[in-house]
Amino acid sequence: MLVATFPPASNRADWIETVAFVDPETDDLIDLSGATITVTLNEMDGCIRLTAAAVIITTGVAQFTFTRDQMMTLCAGPYSVGATLERGGTTVQVVIATVPVMNGLVPK
Repeated sequence: MLVATFPPASNRADWIETVAFVDPETDDLIDLSGATITVTLNEMDGCIRLTAAAVIITTGVAQFTFTRDQMMTLCAGPYSVGATLERGGTTVQVVIATVPVMNGLVPK
């Protein structure tokens, strides 16, 4: 599981992140075939604000996007990020993180 702090994101731009899934024993990228990865952006109290499905872009690498329109619904401040991976009827937590959302200053 990745436990991290993402770099700051703007509430006036798309937020796109790419995450590599690496086997800690072999350092090989993990095959994500058939997996569904769900990402949520949450208020610090756990209230879900945004949800996205990550796209598997190559072996062991997935990317998620929250659009500018989605990000514009957020006030500046800290948010928590969670991601789960579901495959073959099993769900595992793969990301627990935080992200500071900055006021992008550009008018809506």
